[in-house]
Amino acid sequence: MTLGCHPGALGALDTRSAAGRRYRPRMLLLVLACVPAPDSAEPVESGATAAADTADTSGASDSGESGDSADSGDTGPTGPPRAVWVWHPPWDDPEPFADALVDGGFTTAWLADYEPDATHHALIAALHARHVEAWALAGDPSWVRGAAAEAHAQAIAAFNTEGEPYDGVQHDTELTSLPGFRTDPQGLTDTFVATIDAARAAAGVPFTVATVVWLDPPLFTEIAAHVDGVALMDYRDDVARIEKDASEELAGTTPVWLGLELMEDPEGDAVSFHEEGHDAIVAAMAAVEADEAAAPAFAGMAVHDWDAWVTTP
Repeated sequence: MTLGCHPGALGALDTRSAAGRRYRPRMLLLVLACVPAPDSAEPVESGATAAADTADTSGASDSGESGDSADSGDTGPTGPPRAVWVWHPPWDDPEPFADALVDGGFTTAWLADYEPDATHHALIAALHARHVEAWALAGDPSWVRGAAAEAHAQAIAAFNTEGEPYDGVQHDTELTSLPGFRTDPQGLTDTFVATIDAARAAAGVPFTVATVVWLDPPLFTEIAAHVDGVALMDYRDDVARIEKDASEELAGTTPVWLGLELMEDPEGDAVSFHEEGHDAIVAAMAAVEADEAAAPAFAGMAVHDWDAWVTTP
């Protein structure tokens, strides 16, 4: 399948977090080219770094170490691989943020970046100096179709040539939130796969997507075969349920991060650790890590989101 693109601009998008909450960053991206979607793409066989070979050829850092910045001697995280969604990165104050990530034990930060800017390189360099990976995070349900996802990936690829590069790209498009998913989930998934094929080819670094844990296994398998990793939004506050719901995904070959919710969620107490608190989500992550360490696809735990991490008692 080939995506058609025409020179033009993408206006303001109404975007969502991994939990589906809306906020309104501004984005103006020039759609430069069409990239034919490959027929298939094999996922890399790696854990937390997810496609280190691709990162090496693109100039992105390997295992969170990027260029000279990793030689600073700063101590990085010492625990298991853990990631966090960061929807409001502190671009103008990178050092305290980087230190706080290390203190929290996070090895990967998914940084919302709809408009990659030269001033963003400093935060990425601060993370790399502490052996923390930095990934560009973006997405919107409208990106399931059309050229917006590819255009963002192209913008990140250009950004990576101008300074400290991102280690990868994660798109959170909320496929299942589209009305058409209820009536034709297979058709919409096929469209989405063609879209992410184009975006992945344009990114030049490892490319992952976020998706819900209740996606039908055949659809998950189809998507997973076309990306370098999946952030699985496994939003439950019970360890046994978290592990049970992700068991099929963790038996695959594409690296899977298990995401837990810490923000207050309108769907109720069973979805989030907000009511249980900070210590409870830390204990749950440790329990899942111990239980799933040998699972073929287990890449690590992830927290949604950073703001909740620093404010939840």
